[in-house]
Amino acid sequence: MKNHYNRFITVLCVILIFSLVGCQSKKGISSENGTSNNIEFLTDHEWVHYTICNETISFHDDGSFSFYCACGSPVGNYDLFDSYKYDEETSEITLLPEDDDNIIKILRYEKSRLLLKCNDGIKEFFDNTDPFVSNSYTDDAYDTENYTLGFSSYIAIVNKNGNSLTSAPSCYDADAPEYKDYLLEEKLADNITYGEWDMQVTQTEEGEEIEHNYKELSDEQVNKMLEGGPSSGYVWYNNNAEIEKIVFFGKTVIEH
Repeated sequence: MKNHYNRFITVLCVILIFSLVGCQSKKGISSENGTSNNIEFLTDHEWVHYTICNETISFHDDGSFSFYCACGSPVGNYDLFDSYKYDEETSEITLLPEDDDNIIKILRYEKSRLLLKCNDGIKEFFDNTDPFVSNSYTDDAYDTENYTLGFSSYIAIVNKNGNSLTSAPSCYDADAPEYKDYLLEEKLADNITYGEWDMQVTQTEEGEEIEHNYKELSDEQVNKMLEGGPSSGYVWYNNNAEIEKIVFFGKTVIEH
């Protein structure tokens, strides 16, 4: 009887040990190379923030890190960091060597989209290896009036219902059934504001003449706009991953 009891205690201890190890693994405990055990959603994609000069943020399997523009220059002071670790419990990425600006907060990861709170604002990154989002583009290179300054993302607003809306990558095609998988329900902030930036381009013999127009929109005007179909816009997110501002974009070309 004593042997059976001892054997039972031994088996129980083994089960307890494996349970504790499993719990640690699920919490994203850092491994020896400074990364988490569960980081495939970071490392298995090419994350790009589409803007004037596209920004690529990279988290590699070996724990190395980089954040640079399409021109090859680093974004902000992120060249000071060369590695990272991820805590799944807090959804925080700690850049190494540690510094005051070394924390990147993951606000959302879904449908080839990664929303991050960086030290220079909240930015949304898209998986550039996904053919249904990789051909996204923005027109903020033409924005000489800073209507889009500090925007988080450029997306298609598909429809709106009360305090929420349905969004998709800016290249969204309502006639392509594949894009249905990319529709994302998003919450609107209580203090959300709307605007419309219209860029009128006149073609002349000397080149292009561009005139910018901007106006604020009411909630009713936005609802009416979306009745005609999806509309692309620049969006700003808050710390709760809620949309707090949308600037819809329209472009008119007049040829002479």
